[in-house]
Amino acid sequence: MKKILFCVLSLTLLFGCGQSKKFIPEKTLVSIVEDIYISNSYANNFQPDLLSDTVNYYEPILKKYGYTFDDFRYTFYKMSLRKSSRVSWIVSAAIDSLNRQFAGLKYYKKMYETIERGFIEE
Repeated sequence: MKKILFCVLSLTLLFGCGQSKKFIPEKTLVSIVEDIYISNSYANNFQPDLLSDTVNYYEPILKKYGYTFDDFRYTFYKMSLRKSSRVSWIVSAAIDSLNRQFAGLKYYKKMYETIERGFIEE
């Protein structure tokens, strides 16, 4: 999953001279990266034959937020030009958010199992 994201980011930086004028805000970019992580995880676990490193694979995710792959590429290109690039912060923020969501899901699963045990014992 990390390899795929690294490839996407590398391609973004390599071909970052696109003419798109939309710059994706950091908060939205974090959400997009979260969705990419989730999609990659799903593809790796349930559809291993799916070519998940293609541009078309990410288009629906970007479209959901109103952006194109060119906007995504342009944003990362512009971010890479800054001295203090925020790319690593964005990826870290997405991972932290997903970890918080996972912890919440584990909590609710444990609560559900406790309630289910109570019904079974009755």
